[in-house]
Order: sequence, then C-alpha cells, then structure tokens
Amino acid sequence: MPDKKLTPQEQRSQSLALRFVRPWINHCRLTQSAVASEVGVSAGTLSKWLSGKQAIRMSQFHELARVLGVSESDLLFPPPGAGSRPILGEVLALVASMSDAQREAWLAVGAQMAPAKQEDVSSP
Repeated sequence: MPDKKLTPQEQRSQSLALRFVRPWINHCRLTQSAVASEVGVSAGTLSKWLSGKQAIRMSQFHELARVLGVSESDLLFPPPGAGSRPILGEVLALVASMSDAQREAWLAVGAQMAPAKQEDVSSP
C-alpha cells in the first residue's frame, strides 16, 4: 500500500504529535538511523514521519515506541529533564529582541505572576 500524501493541515498535526520523538531518541542515546533500522524503515522515512511529510501508521508508531523502550503515550510528552528546553529557547530569543526598558518591564510582570515563595516558618 503506497504511503498516504498528507495535506498541509495533516502535516502540521502529525509533526506536532511527533514533536517529542527526537528528544526521546536523544534521551535514549540513539541515532535516528539506528532507530529507523530497528523499526524497519529508512532514516529518510523516519525523518519524513517526524516532519509530517509522510503518514505514520499506528503499527509503526507502536514499533517506534517499542524500539525506544517507552509507551506510545510517553512519546507524546518530553522525556524526563527535557520539558523546559524548547520553552527556554523561545524565552531567550524573545528577551534578546527587547530593549533594556522592555526587558525590565517584562521581568517585573513575570515576578508578579510567579507563585509567592513560602517563607521559612521555623518554630523557636
């Protein structure tokens, strides 16, 4: 059965759904080529899945999770310790584009939004 050509909306949806596969591959200290080989596809096919250019079947997604030693639902979230990295990159890019005054105002708003720190309430 030939691979299904994805519409632009389907491409965005699939690449969004698979956005944490690369971090999982890195977390498992594997290469895309090694994972692709274990799944039984070419590295190019794996790359097309991850970019949303080629449809991935559920059986292939299951096999991908098996090769990485995680559940299918695990692949929908970042691996341990990797969750904040993409956000921090966005924050750094945003802050770098601001003037000093904008940066100070942004930090002040952020400080107001942050949860209040618990003060140490030690008994005498």
